[in-house]
Amino acid sequence: MNNPFARKRFAGKVSVFTFHWRDDPRKDEAWYIKKCHDIDDPVVIAQEIDLDYSASVEGIVIPATWVQAAVDAHVKLKIEPKGRRKLSHDVADRGKDKNAICGRYAFLVEYLEEWSGKEGDIYDSVERVFSRCDLLGYSEVYYDADGLGAGVRGDARKINEERLRNGKSKIKFNPFVGSGAVIDPEGDPFRGVGEARDGEKGRTNEDFFANLKAQGWWMLRRRFQLTYRAVVEQLPYNPDDIISISSSLPNYKKLCIELSQPVYKENGVGKIVIDKMPEGTPSPNLADAVMIAYAPSKIPAKGFFSG
Repeated sequence: MNNPFARKRFAGKVSVFTFHWRDDPRKDEAWYIKKCHDIDDPVVIAQEIDLDYSASVEGIVIPATWVQAAVDAHVKLKIEPKGRRKLSHDVADRGKDKNAICGRYAFLVEYLEEWSGKEGDIYDSVERVFSRCDLLGYSEVYYDADGLGAGVRGDARKINEERLRNGKSKIKFNPFVGSGAVIDPEGDPFRGVGEARDGEKGRTNEDFFANLKAQGWWMLRRRFQLTYRAVVEQLPYNPDDIISISSSLPNYKKLCIELSQPVYKENGVGKIVIDKMPEGTPSPNLADAVMIAYAPSKIPAKGFFSG
């Protein structure tokens, strides 16, 4: 990512045309799977086929091959989403960073949108989120409550008060505090994905993750890993534990690139921390919104985390 071409490509100052293999009518999922088997090198596959600029970077949270397996995973697996629907909001203001929202229906990423807050303020963006909830039928929003997002709570309260006076239903806004404590601190960080590696057995969520942001990205990583195993390796799976990205979304390709941008490393005491913006990269707003939508929000009775 840290080279002149990549910096220019992701700077947002020039128009970018992306021709992905999925745009080639001669190529389908069978072609892709065969290429993966023939090349048998995940870095080469990610760089040359999946347009992953960070493929050779160490510590990628979600490898591009896992992301590609999740595109239309529900179609490939012939399943339909059943469960909760909610919207997430990654908050931005006047800088280069953009607001982003993700609509989730159970395992399916069904809606994506991003916009600049340059000509407005946080209140304008919160109003926009309310309008999308009304339009798309969402009654619950999870928002990034760190930094600028701290003001969303007050804005949402004022808008909800006005809605109630006008006979409209209230939309629940829930804070996601990425810098805060993990969910289920005494729980098993490897739940649902097999055995821990040597040296990690017996560690709890509180031992393993530096904060809720790290836990959220790691839980999203697991969903993609389990989806890859279900789609590519054809292993048994629980639909509640996977993720599918609808290819009908106009910006899903940008999301796919952003999802493979964050990297992880250990801090001074051995806990996992997430770097969303390795040197030379912009903020992955759409990917952040997806992470918030699927982040753990309560302690599970058994199996995987409930998002």
